[in-house]
Amino acid sequence: VELGPSIALAEGVDVNALGNAVHAFFASDAPARGAAMRLTDARELLRAWRVEDAMEAAALVASSEALLRWVDRSWPGAKRLREWPILHRLPSGSVVRGSVDLVLELDDRLVVIDHKCIGGAFEQVLARAASYRGQLAAYRAALEAATGKPVESLWFHLPLDGRAAPVVTRSA
Repeated sequence: VELGPSIALAEGVDVNALGNAVHAFFASDAPARGAAMRLTDARELLRAWRVEDAMEAAALVASSEALLRWVDRSWPGAKRLREWPILHRLPSGSVVRGSVDLVLELDDRLVVIDHKCIGGAFEQVLARAASYRGQLAAYRAALEAATGKPVESLWFHLPLDGRAAPVVTRSA
């Protein structure tokens, strides 16, 4: 799904630090704070993670706006739960512990959106994102056990590419 423009990155960026800054912005962004404050927040987070030269703060704000527009169009009225912590024991005995980037809660179902800051050609981005399918399947199991609601769909949000892609897991 096309959400908006891709984000141009500077050469040699620390993608782990950039991913942390981007995740922090998406977790805390509040459009009600106004354009100037959101831009300041984006700049400060990029600076805090020492990636302020990696991308434009305005591009980060625009990416968040594109994500929120898509969410509102696709799942009207959904409650947005950001960085929702989970702890769940799978039938195998493995423990799933983490935070789901974005859970959309509707009356009778959930949707999971996971932000992945992966650069490169789109085919490479999708191949690398696909390596995280197991993580999203585990999130699905944990959320369904905790809420009793089915997870309708799983999505990768690929902000550097300006797209979202549905995730297919073995249990889907």
